[in-house]
Amino acid sequence: MPAVETCNNLIDDDCDSTIDEGVQSTFYRDLDGDTFGNVSSTTLACVPPAGYVVSPSDCNDSVPAIWATPGEARALLLTHSALSGVTTLAWTAPALPGASGSALHYDTLRAAQPNGFNAASFCLETDGANAVSTDNALPAPGTSFFYLIRARDLCPQQTGPLGYDSNGTETTAPPCGGPCTFGGTVGITPASAQPNMDQGPTQVTVTATGADTFVSARLVIEKSGGAVDLDVSQVATGTSWGFPWTPGQGVGTYVATATVSTSVGCSGTKVNTWVIVVPPCSVCAAVVPADPTPSSGPGIRYYRQQNQIYNTCTYPLNVTSVAVRATSSTL
Repeated sequence: MPAVETCNNLIDDDCDSTIDEGVQSTFYRDLDGDTFGNVSSTTLACVPPAGYVVSPSDCNDSVPAIWATPGEARALLLTHSALSGVTTLAWTAPALPGASGSALHYDTLRAAQPNGFNAASFCLETDGANAVSTDNALPAPGTSFFYLIRARDLCPQQTGPLGYDSNGTETTAPPCGGPCTFGGTVGITPASAQPNMDQGPTQVTVTATGADTFVSARLVIEKSGGAVDLDVSQVATGTSWGFPWTPGQGVGTYVATATVSTSVGCSGTKVNTWVIVVPPCSVCAAVVPADPTPSSGPGIRYYRQQNQIYNTCTYPLNVTSVAVRATSSTL
């Protein structure tokens, strides 16, 4: 009786001519190396292949410092100096931070009522880079200020929870701040409006200049009226990334979009357009004519005569056909 199939990459345990069917696990591509994978890029295997992980929760697989929406900031501590009139707030990062280093930011919100954050809260600090904030304002006599901290990163949802009441209902408040600012300029070469390119291999280079730290680049090339011809990401800190590309959909117009991300998840883009054409024919080889009839010799004439080829082409030539120009025989 055949054995039960087990995942081992080697043996067809149940003798049905297929190895490891139905027993492999799903693993997720981890392009940025942060141990969190991309749910849309998967493979089946017995153990994680190189570049794949168990967790599918990465919200941004191009930035190693960001992988999930942050959780709730913890252990908020408030101190007030009667001498300076400054209130200082300090807290601890979420247990599930979702980001690391400078990619994790905080909003500090203030309200006049403990349940008034959603209606009339004030953003005391937006996108703070550390776990400390200060407030120089003082409440009116007989009133109080209430504070909450919200962690944020550049996952699509961006902001974590402010907290929960005793019934488990989440406290909500309007967002603080605007969109992420990309402090740089993205470029692509070859540039747009270049002389038309042929269908041969092309090295496309994506560049970024500016004060930010650039950690990844993605290049998407799509043919107008066609499909995506190239979609490749590179996770590497730098200012220049090379992408080899050979047009795969023939002649026509191709649109290239480059996206560069910073260490905190901000991104900038650049779009170029190229026209791929068939280059005009050029004469770079000539076959020297030769007379196939020998001038002398008795009896039946068997002979072989070579044609000389002058080749100044920059690519190899292939002989595609050979024709017999003339035959003769003498008895």
